Amino acid sequence: MSQQLTAASIDTTNHLVNIVVPVGTNLNGLIATFILSPGATAKVNNINQQSGVTSNNFAYPILYAITAEDNTVQNWIVEVHDNSGVEENSGKSSISVFPNPNTGLVNIQSGISIDRIMITDIVGKLVYKEADINSSVHAMNLKCLKSGVYFVRLFAGNESSVYKIQIINK
Repeated sequence: MSQQLTAASIDTTNHLVNIVVPVGTNLNGLIATFILSPGATAKVNNINQQSGVTSNNFAYPILYAITAEDNTVQNWIVEVHDNSGVEENSGKSSISVFPNPNTGLVNIQSGISIDRIMITDIVGKLVYKEADINSSVHAMNLKCLKSGVYFVRLFAGNESSVYKIQIINK
């Protein structure tokens, strides 16, 4: 998408694509640009999709059904979010946790490499953790968590930061 701020975050294990656009971008009528293998097709709600041509309403996650040349189908979920999440600037590093609120798909972008993540619920119970991330860009699928407020603690070297997020399941 020409409006996106950074390269799409693509989770090949869970077949998720997360795209971040500037705050205030109208998500209705966005046109996706993508590359398919020769002979493959893409459909959204049984409507053929053409890269750089077909528009969709990305206000909610969209399911793309990709049919390969051999007729096998793989479903991909594409979510587009504006960059209105929690942001903090501390010293040399800038960290963004977005979107907020979210539907369980959370992105982290940082000026420094994140080592690990711990997430607690409102009463302090550990509900999610990841180690050995070693990246400044990370996507988390938290759809297993119930709607509510959570605290994301990011660890980078000897420092840690906490961010409040809200998950709203539909």
